[in-house]
Amino acid sequence: MKFSLKPHTMAGVAALVLGAAFLGWAWRERLARVEFVSSVAREGSSARADSPTGYEGVKRWLIVPEHNNPTYQWIEETQGMVAAGGWRVRSVSYENAPDGREVHSASLYRWWLVLVAAVDRAAHAMPAGLSIERAALFADPALQLLFLVSAAGFVAWRFGALTSAAVSVGIVGLFPLCAAFVPGVANDFGLTQVVDFWSVLLVLSGIGPGRSAGRWFAAAGAAGGVGLWLDAPNEIPMALGIALGGILAAAVSGRTEAPPPPWRAWGFAGAVVSLAGYLVEYFPHDMGTELKSNYPLYGLAWLGLGELVHRLVILIQARRRPRWCKESGAIAAALLAVASLPAATRAAGNQALLAIDLLATKLTNLPDGTAAASLADWLRRDGPAPASLAALLPLLFAAAACWAIATLRTPPPERARLAAALGPVLVLAPVGFERLRALNTADAAVLCLLACLVSALRGPGPRALAWATGAIAAASAALGLFVAAPRHEAFGNEFKFTHAEVEGLYERALSQWLADHSDSPGAVAYVPPYRTPSFCFYGGLRGLGTPNWENRNGLSVSFRIAVSTRPDETLALLTQRSVSYIVLLSWDHDLDDYVKLAMTKPTDSFIYALHETDGGVFPWLRPLPYSFPSLPGFEGESALVLQVTDEADAATVRSRLVEYLIEMHQVDQAAFSSQALKRYPANLGALVALAQVEKARGDDEEFSKVFRSLLSNLASGTDRYLPWDRRVSLAVVLALGGREDLSEAQIRRCLSDIDASRIRFLTTGSLYHLEVLAGHYGLGIADPSLRNLALKLLPDELRSRL
Repeated sequence: MKFSLKPHTMAGVAALVLGAAFLGWAWRERLARVEFVSSVAREGSSARADSPTGYEGVKRWLIVPEHNNPTYQWIEETQGMVAAGGWRVRSVSYENAPDGREVHSASLYRWWLVLVAAVDRAAHAMPAGLSIERAALFADPALQLLFLVSAAGFVAWRFGALTSAAVSVGIVGLFPLCAAFVPGVANDFGLTQVVDFWSVLLVLSGIGPGRSAGRWFAAAGAAGGVGLWLDAPNEIPMALGIALGGILAAAVSGRTEAPPPPWRAWGFAGAVVSLAGYLVEYFPHDMGTELKSNYPLYGLAWLGLGELVHRLVILIQARRRPRWCKESGAIAAALLAVASLPAATRAAGNQALLAIDLLATKLTNLPDGTAAASLADWLRRDGPAPASLAALLPLLFAAAACWAIATLRTPPPERARLAAALGPVLVLAPVGFERLRALNTADAAVLCLLACLVSALRGPGPRALAWATGAIAAASAALGLFVAAPRHEAFGNEFKFTHAEVEGLYERALSQWLADHSDSPGAVAYVPPYRTPSFCFYGGLRGLGTPNWENRNGLSVSFRIAVSTRPDETLALLTQRSVSYIVLLSWDHDLDDYVKLAMTKPTDSFIYALHETDGGVFPWLRPLPYSFPSLPGFEGESALVLQVTDEADAATVRSRLVEYLIEMHQVDQAAFSSQALKRYPANLGALVALAQVEKARGDDEEFSKVFRSLLSNLASGTDRYLPWDRRVSLAVVLALGGREDLSEAQIRRCLSDIDASRIRFLTTGSLYHLEVLAGHYGLGIADPSLRNLALKLLPDELRSRL
């Protein structure tokens, strides 16, 4: 028997195989980049089976592309869920410290991460927490491959092989949707786009004769219910677009005796699945009201929308005069059900439906990807460019669909299907113009419209339309592949980091450094809100404000601290929230910008005082010297790190500030700041700091003068109440002055009183000098655990010198 494939079948198979091959190549390139960046400066990472993260010290090491904050949270939540032995997450403790915050994100994506991690663990034995972090590398690519294969197969079955080829090319080449699945970026956004695609395509599958309409409309409604479960506010425009498509399809079909499409089944299925998702997430203990996430009112509104479309279609298609009294009552009831959701939102004073998250401005998660407040801002800033053309060109399929609908030779069922597919595009495109992120969802609707166009053009129709559609498809795919394709970059010395990658590396290093210097796990750090998730992720720290809409309280407190004008109020807020560290980063100005907007006199704010004085005016703050490793193009980046301590006297506060400036190589500023220490001639700690300044300046004469005063002061026994860290500094200055006998005595006292908390309290420079002097005098830390801790806290460069 001779076996042969039809040309259309061959085209469908070829498109699927070539599309999967392209995706595999793109994933490999991007995965290699993420793994290379994540491997930088991670010599201290070690796996630990009993850690919820899979790493020692509850740390994490994955450098998430484009600083995607949701990825940090999805990984943390999933690891916490698995460690606790649960199957859903309703609260976390690492934000809005110490109280924590509620979690309202759907569990579906966490379950997907667990499934991918289980497959990975089957191939590579590793701790569960580590496998979940690794799952972030593969979760979305695997989802995109599943999307491609399932969509191509279904479309080939329901619409034909040629249509399947077009859809396969669209999934791989329509931009920005094709770039919504990036290795290392793990969040439910890609899953939401897949569900949106199916919620439209299944409706289209039920339009036309012999199509088992009830089954397909119910399946489409169920997909929409899953969309509500995943991201209810995002699903609203899609639902309205599908409803508009149903009305347009009825208008195109005209008056008929045929029964209307089963929109009631669509509404009922969506409502049932939405309610089921709500019960799965919240029953029986957390049945609260939160309209930013899935809630029974969404199901009621969906049910009403299905009834409303059903009634309007009857009015449009009915050949006989309708019973206006009966129809108007039913329409009014449906409108009330639909309106219940915005009415409840308004009554509760909750603008959840109108809220725009920070990621709405980001078109994709590609390295150095496009970000703009709106399409107009993007075009005004960058002008016509390959990325903007690739994002807008697929919308021309809407014009082609209108052309096909207006053509009398297009079969009526195909015209109805085209009109139904046009509705979501007409609704979602304007949303995407205002929020670039929504252009991904618009592409999901465009894919369905493309399937209907190709299916319609197989029959009799204007050839010019077929050629135009083909040209739009070819240009869209070519531009999309060009923009979304990974750029070839050399690894090693010639590798160029993006700003987001460097920020991730710096934030990982600093947060882990803070975690190592904290007396207990989970120290609370006050960090700019957009950076707080990464500090919680990498260092196992806890934070206050974050961009999460569930963390309104933490964000409010963060801003209250920033604009505080009274030191006692600021300290009370920090103490109430158990804050141990304050971190201000040179590349994040969100708190500064907020202060400028919120205050008529920003110079009175707490944030301004920190920038101006390095925290030196607050007796309960201690600056910690920390410098980032230098990377080409990022030499100017820095961080102000402050520790919240017990209140100290003015001389001690100023002494620590001076030593901080010296260790940060800001000798001139240290000399200026040390002038205030001359008001404390009898304070031993002040004399130690003054001596350090003169030695750093290279002024031997002034150093000798200060050193004589220091010896005289020390002879009178004033070191009795000297803080432990200042005693270490005293020993260093005594050694610099040639009095090793006195220096050794101070080192012995330091070693006799040493403990883990005091080791962590020392600056890196002081700890190194302690180790050097102890070794020089033949001494050392007796306790092996304390000795190992001291060595661990030293950078590799200083440790190697010992």
